[in-house]
Amino acid sequence: MKHLKKLIIAVVCAGAVTGFCVTRPNIGIQTEALTNAEIQSQINSLNGKADKAKKELSDLKALVSSQKAEESNISAQIENLNHEIALIDEQLFLTESLIEQFEELTAQQTQQIAELEKEIEKEQRMLDDMIRMSFEYGDFGNAFEFIFSAEDFSDLLSRIDLISYHLSYNNKVLDNYNNSLISLENTKAEYERSIAEMNEYMEQQKALQAELEQKQKEAEARRQELLASVESYESDLAVKQAAINELNNEVKRLAAMFAKEDNTTYSGIFQFPLPAKYRSSITSYYGYRKDPFTGQTAYHNGYDFAAPKGTEIYAADAGTVVIAGWNGGYGNCVTINHGGGIMSLYGHASSLNVVPGQQVKKGDVIAYVGTTGRSTGNHLHFTVYKNGNLTDPAPYIGLKV
Repeated sequence: MKHLKKLIIAVVCAGAVTGFCVTRPNIGIQTEALTNAEIQSQINSLNGKADKAKKELSDLKALVSSQKAEESNISAQIENLNHEIALIDEQLFLTESLIEQFEELTAQQTQQIAELEKEIEKEQRMLDDMIRMSFEYGDFGNAFEFIFSAEDFSDLLSRIDLISYHLSYNNKVLDNYNNSLISLENTKAEYERSIAEMNEYMEQQKALQAELEQKQKEAEARRQELLASVESYESDLAVKQAAINELNNEVKRLAAMFAKEDNTTYSGIFQFPLPAKYRSSITSYYGYRKDPFTGQTAYHNGYDFAAPKGTEIYAADAGTVVIAGWNGGYGNCVTINHGGGIMSLYGHASSLNVVPGQQVKKGDVIAYVGTTGRSTGNHLHFTVYKNGNLTDPAPYIGLKV
């Protein structure tokens, strides 16, 4: 991030220093009395400014791309956070529903506890009765006296049954008492444990939700910051592109001044700018096409002819060399003024064979095929200007439109 901030500051400062606010009054030059050499010097100066401006423009585009990529990532993070928060909301809702059901259950358990307590109280009374009964009839030591004091055999059996029942029932009362007490204790322990677990879970979920909401808030703030930066940079891009266009237009205007000093007259017939065997090696036509770098539809201002590196490039007609040097996306480039408002451009050369201001004849070797500049392979990019405006080169080199 520190590197990104430094790059932003560098680009903004460079834009301020190098004059992205260039307007026509600043670059407009009175050329009526200038020689071709003086005009070429001014063209070279403007081309230098344009190249520098294009570099700064490229840096800004990289910044915009980087900021958009970060904004896209943050948007995805926010979407994920929204999803997680929604899941927690759903879990909290379900938990609250479970707590309501649990409260109903505990209410039932409370009732059961009360009933158990009543049962224990009842069993306790029964146990007390059995104890009193035991006391009245005596313990096992007096049981024999109780049995053998029977009046007859039938009374004996009755007394034996009574003592057996008494002992069995007494044990049953004690078992019921113990079982009821254990059930009561287990119910109370389960109630307390469940309440503790529910409360702990709710607290954890609420804490997690608060944490996610804070992250969501911070991410949204950063996203808004990035969107504002992108909007600002894109505004700068428009200004810088306009300045570059103005520089290019001024170069064209100056280039047209060459016709005032030389005696070149357009012959009306262009020679094909490469050896004849490459006439059919067209890889891109004049007009709109799919840009090989961006994949987007873009305007292509000339014809591309594929040819091996080092293939000779010919002057399409006699004229004066206006530009011979690096020319932005065209790479090594030659531009020739043929007179009569006609100019031709030869781009992406591997090397040049002419210099600015040089007079050339039709068919002279002016450069060699290459892939310099914004290029995807060895080829010649050929453009024609008529009165300073782009025009389809096809009719000039004998190709069908």
